[in-house]
Parts: sequence; C-alpha cells; structure tokens
Amino acid sequence: MTAIGLTILIVLMVVILLMPRQWAALGVIAGVIYLTAGQHLYIGGLNIFAIRFIEVAGIIRIISKKEFSFEKLTIIDKSFIVFQCVYLLAFFIRSVVEPSLIETRAYRIGFLVDGLMSYFIFRGLLNDHYF
Repeated sequence: MTAIGLTILIVLMVVILLMPRQWAALGVIAGVIYLTAGQHLYIGGLNIFAIRFIEVAGIIRIISKKEFSFEKLTIIDKSFIVFQCVYLLAFFIRSVVEPSLIETRAYRIGFLVDGLMSYFIFRGLLNDHYF
C-alpha cells in the first residue's frame, strides 16, 4: 500500500467512525472511488484490500451506534442474504465439477462478504427518508 493510499484510508475510516451519517456514507463512497484494488496489505498469505478496512469501519459504526438492528430484518434483507448464499453455493458446486475453479474460492467468499457488508452498511447509514 502506498503512503497516499494509507493516508486516504485512515482519513476515510475516521470520517466513517466519527462523523454524522451523511458524511459517513460519503466516506464509504469516497473509499470505493479512491481506493483501488492495487491498495492492499499482504498479511498471513492473504491480500486484504483497502476497501475491506472501510467496510469493517462501517460495520463497527452501524453496530456500535445502533444505526441498524440485525433483529429487524425486512424481507428484502433476507432475500439479499439468501441470494448471496445461493450464489456462493452454486459456485462451490461448480468448482467441484470444474477443478480449475477451486483456487478462486477465497476470492468468491470475499466477494460474498463484500456484498453483504456493503449492503448492511448502506442500509444502516441511509435509512432516513430525507437523505
């Protein structure tokens, strides 16, 4: 990760964790725009992309500030979770049939986690009607 990428990452994480909802949502959007896939850390054999740090900061925020309750899931929330799980299951079945896809399992699991975390971050941050 470059020094500029690390600086942007730290600033955006602070914005997400400490600023009001609207600014936190803009911080997540800025992270998606300005932190490329080239900005990553290699830890323990895994490439951890900078956007995942943004997602973790967003999840910490919505849980700690009680901006979203996982006990009150709507039918759309449940449908999205089922969709992501079916997508992952279909990929696993396909990777059993086609062994060349086994190497991409970690990527697909990361893709699932990215989708779920991003959905629930924005679900927690953008739940006001006047936003």
